[in-house]
Amino acid sequence: MPTETLPDFRRIPGLRAVIFDIYGTLFVSGSGDIGVAAAQNRAEAMSAALESGGLHLVGGEALSAAPRLFTKAIRRAQVLRSAQGVQYPEVEIRQVWADFLRGLLDEALAVGAMPDADGVERISVQYECLVNPVRPMPGLAQCLSRLHDSHLLMGIVSNAQFFTPPLFEAFLGRDVEGLDFEPRCVLYSYKLLEAKPSTRLFELLVAGLREHGFAPEQALYIGNDMRNDIAPAFEMGLRTCLFAGDARSLRLRKGDLLVDGVKPDRVMTDLSQLREITG
Repeated sequence: MPTETLPDFRRIPGLRAVIFDIYGTLFVSGSGDIGVAAAQNRAEAMSAALESGGLHLVGGEALSAAPRLFTKAIRRAQVLRSAQGVQYPEVEIRQVWADFLRGLLDEALAVGAMPDADGVERISVQYECLVNPVRPMPGLAQCLSRLHDSHLLMGIVSNAQFFTPPLFEAFLGRDVEGLDFEPRCVLYSYKLLEAKPSTRLFELLVAGLREHGFAPEQALYIGNDMRNDIAPAFEMGLRTCLFAGDARSLRLRKGDLLVDGVKPDRVMTDLSQLREITG
């Protein structure tokens, strides 16, 4: 879905690395974000996901209650991380699902056997696919191929869950490392249990860049969210580019204090424009 944003893809000299957000930047997202973050849960999707794992909700009351209870399970996990001093807590969605499913069975809101770890993963993936269908952003494969040929280091800093990295192999035929992303510069929120806009992920990114002898200002960070992407990257000294290629996911965050005084170095409305920015 196009935006009315005007692009600015003038060349930035001296870039040696390009770092990406995922949802809304590399992949079109039906919800505009990772499904966990856009937790306006849908009863039919919840029921279908549970049935894929051999569980069945009992009656209409359970059908309406399950999405609400799932949201509460996410919030509980976030509160626990907040109590540990994390300002922007992330959850490990497999643990959330396991706790949620046990609760449904204990309260007799569902019938069936408690799934094993693989079963919990299957239900989680099924639900995510239903509430947040994704597909590659137009021109993604060509964009990554050009970056590979230009010998620029590629990285990722993204709010994500365990089902996020497999998107690359599913859609592009190669996993993240096979696409030449630098492992020390690939950071997912679910592994740190801390989410953007925390600068923690970007601090680790900068450390990875420095291992390659790169200064932060030699890296360009591209994301669709002024608060979660541009603001923390700017704070850590990276060059920034707002990706405004899809109206579903563009987050300008006007009025948000975290973006006060923050302006991206460049703006893209199509991944093909990155060629001009990197020269």
